[in-house]
Amino acid sequence: MILITDFCRSNQGMTSAPIHEEIQKTVQLFQELRYTDSVVVDTENKNSFLRTDLALDLAVQLNADYHTTENLKTEYLTDIVMKKKETAYF
Repeated sequence: MILITDFCRSNQGMTSAPIHEEIQKTVQLFQELRYTDSVVVDTENKNSFLRTDLALDLAVQLNADYHTTENLKTEYLTDIVMKKKETAYF
């Protein structure tokens, strides 16, 4: 399982490539992993004037479960991971 949290740093990539290009390359790498489920947790403030919704785009591209911090509590996140683990491919 890959658990991805978006730390609202869409303006800071890992390389000099544009952020959307980096996301696409990351998606391609994750899609090459066999028997892997993905969960994306979006930490972006949805009430903010400046929103990118990059985590949602990432979740769609990965066909991953998508959650925002507004609807998550620690116990719920643990439950998501445990349910994914129960339905794992092994």
